[in-house]
Amino acid sequence: MHATSSSQRGVDHGTSTQSKRLEYLERIVRSHAGPEMPLDLDTLRNLADEADSRHSPSVTSHEDEVDKSITMQSLDGNVMLFDEYYRPDELRSPTGSLVPLSSLPPRSITDFLIHCFFQHAEANYSFVDRDWLCSQVDVVYENPMALSNRDIGTLSMTFTILAIGTQYAYLESIAEGKSTTSAGDSKQFSEDAVGIQFYRKAAHLLPEVIAASSLESVQACLLMGIYTLPVDASGLAYIYLNLALKLAIQNGMHRKHPANDIDARIRETRNRVWWALYTIEQ
Repeated sequence: MHATSSSQRGVDHGTSTQSKRLEYLERIVRSHAGPEMPLDLDTLRNLADEADSRHSPSVTSHEDEVDKSITMQSLDGNVMLFDEYYRPDELRSPTGSLVPLSSLPPRSITDFLIHCFFQHAEANYSFVDRDWLCSQVDVVYENPMALSNRDIGTLSMTFTILAIGTQYAYLESIAEGKSTTSAGDSKQFSEDAVGIQFYRKAAHLLPEVIAASSLESVQACLLMGIYTLPVDASGLAYIYLNLALKLAIQNGMHRKHPANDIDARIRETRNRVWWALYTIEQ
C-alpha cells in the first residue's frame, strides 16, 4: 500500500512538472509569435520548421551571392571602399511574423498576373529577371518551408508584381476578344480592389524590406513606386522611388561591384535595375 502511494505521488509530481513545462513553453512561443497565434499542432510544426530554416542559407535571395568577409580598401584621399554590404540581421523580425503565404492566389492566377506584368509593365524597362522570378515563385508554392527572413524582399516583390499585373489584366481580355466586366459583375469583382489587397500585403513587409537592404529590397521599393504612380496623386510613388534609390546606393549599385566572383546574371540585373530606377526617379 505504501509503495502504491509513493508511486502515485511520483506520477502526480511528474504530471505537474510536465504541465508547468508546457505552460512555460507556451508563454515563450506566444511572446515570439504573438498572442493571437493559434497553438495547434500544425502551427507549432510550421514555427519549428521556420526556426530551423531561419539560420539556413536562403534559396531565393541574391544576398548570399554578395555577402563576403568585411574588408576595406583605401582609394584616393580619405575615401574607403567596403567590399561587403553589411546587413544587421538582429534588426529583422522573426520569420513567423511575415505575411502568410496563404495570402497568395492560386498558382494559375499568379502565372497570369506575372504574364501581364512582363507583357505590359516591363515593356520599356527592366525591373526583374523573368527566369529568376519564375524560379522563386516555384519555391514559394512548392517548397515554402525553405524560405527564411532573407527572402522578405522576394515575397514583397512578388505581391507587388501581382498588384501591377492587375492593372494590365484588362488588356489581355481585350487582346483575346473578350468583353470587359459588366456593370453588375463589377460590384462583385474589381481588379483594382484585388490589386490593392496585393499591394497592402507588400507594403506590410516594407520595414523588413528596408532592414534587409538587398537587391530584392531595391526591386520591391521600385515596383511599389511603379504600382502607385497611377494610383496615388499625392506623390507616394516618388517616396518609394527615392527610398529605392537610397537602398541602391547603399548596396553600391551606382558603381561597379567590387566582388569579381559575383554571378554574371546578378551583375547584369543590378546594372539594369539601377539604370531603370535612375531614369524613372529623374
